[in-house]
Amino acid sequence: MELDNTTRDIMLLDIYGGLLTPRQLSLMKQHLEEDLSLGEIAELEGISRQGVRDCIVKGESVMLRAEEKLGLLAKELRLRALLEEMKRASAEGEASLEGYIAELSDILA
Repeated sequence: MELDNTTRDIMLLDIYGGLLTPRQLSLMKQHLEEDLSLGEIAELEGISRQGVRDCIVKGESVMLRAEEKLGLLAKELRLRALLEEMKRASAEGEASLEGYIAELSDILA
């Protein structure tokens, strides 16, 4: 499953948001979830647009480093893809579960 950067960042925020400073979390939520521009956030927060950008970039960096080490988003995406494949196979009457069990075991290992 290929994600655009915004969707990826929203999912990373859900998974790794607890690793961010309160300021990073707040600014990233405003940008990603509320879809505010950097300029709009800067005006609301009383800081420069560059300050907002720097904080968001640092937050993204924290989350990407965590994903590199833990791979939780990658696992979630693999599980979602496997679930979709299992739904398709079930709808088509394929009953063999051995391959799916092996794939689930690999993901969770």
